[in-house]
Amino acid sequence: MSDTSCENCNLCYGCEDCGGCEGCGGCEGCGGCYSLLGGKNCKAVSRSIFTLNVKGDKFLIFRTKVSEYRFEEINSKIYSLLNGWRPNQTNAFELYMKAGNEWNKINLFELTYKNWNDSWLDMPKVAIDYIKSLPEFIAEDFKEITGLDVSKEDGKKKELLKKPRN
Repeated sequence: MSDTSCENCNLCYGCEDCGGCEGCGGCEGCGGCYSLLGGKNCKAVSRSIFTLNVKGDKFLIFRTKVSEYRFEEINSKIYSLLNGWRPNQTNAFELYMKAGNEWNKINLFELTYKNWNDSWLDMPKVAIDYIKSLPEFIAEDFKEITGLDVSKEDGKKKELLKKPRN
């Protein structure tokens, strides 16, 4: 990724080609969203997790509509397990801290970009395991959004369970 075009975003992390969003993290091609974690190609989506190709909805976990209470419960747990980790596509926040937490003092020549899927590679396993345990989990959507193919892990586990023990 060498070009990002996020505009009018506030408190967003690891987003690409988004606009007018607030409080989102790990989103790609979204716009006008609020508190969206792991969104891709969403518009005007509010308080949702790992949402793909959705316009104008709220309280979604993958493709499942949930209550506000269920969303808050899962969102809180995921952020707790992420422990500050974000799928950042640039080193901008590192440069920001290096510049004494002043955006106007960062050296733009030091700004580097990371491939979208690569930014998810070091997502904490404990968070992935929790997400996979959710009844709303859809492996195909998770892979489309993050590039992480967690269904292969499940397949290997199933193969091991099928093998006879000596």
